[in-house]
Amino acid sequence: MDKYLVLARKYRPQQFSEIIGQEHVATTLANAIKSNRVAHAYIFSGPKGIGKTTIARILAKALNCKHGPTPQPCDKCVSCEEIIRGNSMDVLEIDGASNRGIDEIRELRENVKFGASGGKYKIYIIDEVHMLTTEAFNALLKTLEEPPEHVKFFFATTELNDVPATIVSRCQRFELRRITHAMITEQLSGIAKNEKIKIPAETLSTIARYANGSMRDALSTLDKLIAYSGTEIVHTEALDILGVVDKDLLFDISNAVLKSDIDKALAITSNLFDKGKDIEQFLLDLINHFRNILLSKYSADTQKLIELSKDDVDKIIESGKQFTQSQLVEIINMLAQLQNELRWALSKRTTFEVGMVKLIRVRSKIGLDQLVERLEAMENNLNSSGYTARESFTAVEEPVIKEEVISAAKPTTPVQPDDLFAKINASWQNVLLEIGRVSPLLKTYLAEGSPVELKGETLSIGFAPANTLHQETLSKQNYKETLEKKFKDIFGTSIKLNFKLVEVAAKPKAQQPQKTIDSPLVEKVRAKFGAKIIGVKA
Repeated sequence: MDKYLVLARKYRPQQFSEIIGQEHVATTLANAIKSNRVAHAYIFSGPKGIGKTTIARILAKALNCKHGPTPQPCDKCVSCEEIIRGNSMDVLEIDGASNRGIDEIRELRENVKFGASGGKYKIYIIDEVHMLTTEAFNALLKTLEEPPEHVKFFFATTELNDVPATIVSRCQRFELRRITHAMITEQLSGIAKNEKIKIPAETLSTIARYANGSMRDALSTLDKLIAYSGTEIVHTEALDILGVVDKDLLFDISNAVLKSDIDKALAITSNLFDKGKDIEQFLLDLINHFRNILLSKYSADTQKLIELSKDDVDKIIESGKQFTQSQLVEIINMLAQLQNELRWALSKRTTFEVGMVKLIRVRSKIGLDQLVERLEAMENNLNSSGYTARESFTAVEEPVIKEEVISAAKPTTPVQPDDLFAKINASWQNVLLEIGRVSPLLKTYLAEGSPVELKGETLSIGFAPANTLHQETLSKQNYKETLEKKFKDIFGTSIKLNFKLVEVAAKPKAQQPQKTIDSPLVEKVRAKFGAKIIGVKA
């Protein structure tokens, strides 16, 4: 019987051209070999399973190949074959986790004095180098800075921040990326075809999704499914084996939220627990699902941001049209809070069910932006019924700008016509609504200020000292340019914006009898919000 070799080893890349997802690294190293500019030390960083040690081994082969140094090692000479088998005397792989002490590094320092036995270089590959002790790093430092000409160091780490800066600064550094969903799916498809395995495309996509950018994890998962199912893999069986849920359930949950269907959500929850699914993984998937829906509302090219099939992305976009931005943000925050609560919950099922009930009710809540719009609509109804803005009810005290700080009410030498400033003031709420369509964040910040002066083309908008953050944020060039463009669109003329801090003072309380309003519309507003009329401005 032939010795079984796991897929991750069987299909490990042996040439720079076979490396997927890290072409920027492979190309740079190949060019360095061609131009004879290979550094004495390299450090490869990034998540697990993306090819750090694989690239180090290919580079070692390229340098020690009988025909090298060459960017295309032959894989047939003695040196190449020994490196592939892992028994080369000139390429020493050290596990930084188990050989992390100063004694091991002292031994390494003694051995570097001796030349290579067969190849051109003696190469040290230290995996998880961040695990070395401080003393070990200090012992390595001098050798790393001035190694013998025949010695090369290749380091791999998942935690670059834990490697001392003194070590990193003496290496050429390469940051490897997570491999994309599409690349993993394509690679798995080719391997399955080569291994004569029948597997649905949706199963390959699921494997890629849960591999989280790791090619090694994806191949290990495929190995697991083949061991269970043989040469023909059924998607539903694959989901049960992996303990994950079908992506359709995620859409079922978001649809239940849209329809406020608590029964549907609780039925899905019950099914998950009864089948022993990984509920924390499902919750993470649900967070990513609503994250995708949120991104779809703002991105012109959603396909680039969401690693799903085109059909699934289309469904995501359609879902996004039915949620508001504030609802999606609240949903994601609620799920993140539920994620934290589950870690300490004595009854995970009960905690999760309560979380689902809260989630379903989110659509019935009135968001702040919706509340403002309703109030403005009611105010317009009141005005159209014969009541002017001066007859609308206000608080007894309201902040006003001191005349000694800025004389906005009576500009002495106006450059622009007086009616433009009056027009801006009169339509300020509509201006905020228009800006909110471009950026809800800018609308929120701008709403804390008010127009105070127009000189020439420059409109000054004042903020109370308590709102310094809003004034400073809006003064940033990119935000300022966005707002100036919108103001020009609204008023048809170029307007420069100036955001400034102004002092505010309270108006003295009016000493006059309170007026009443005998109006069905006012009564309707009062009843709607449970409000109390505290005064009427004459």
